Amino acid sequence: MLTLKRESLPVDIWGTIFKKRREAEAAINRAIGAAVEHARMPRGPQKSAEWGASVRANIVEVVEAVEAKTGSYAFALAGPEQALMTSRELQAALREHEMSGILEPAFPLMFTTPATKAVRS
Repeated sequence: MLTLKRESLPVDIWGTIFKKRREAEAAINRAIGAAVEHARMPRGPQKSAEWGASVRANIVEVVEAVEAKTGSYAFALAGPEQALMTSRELQAALREHEMSGILEPAFPLMFTTPATKAVRS
């Protein structure tokens, strides 16, 4: 088994490895930030309603695809407080979607239950 120690490699290699990782993370953060800023831009009531409908349609499309793939429910409301439970497959599908920065936080907002009201308060 090969074990690498930081002391055994030149600092340049470690700096290069971590620099690439930081650059990739920065690019992802910029993309997410741009999507959030786009979502917050005022558009007027009609365009806002159309955009909200398209977000809901994307979520429904992802849910239907996951349910068709797995053959079971992608999410459920459970317990007396109706806590929202999502399958791992749905979480992964929302994360992999091109609009993941918007769809992931929007998904729980589609359901108004005592548990979701407590989280938002």
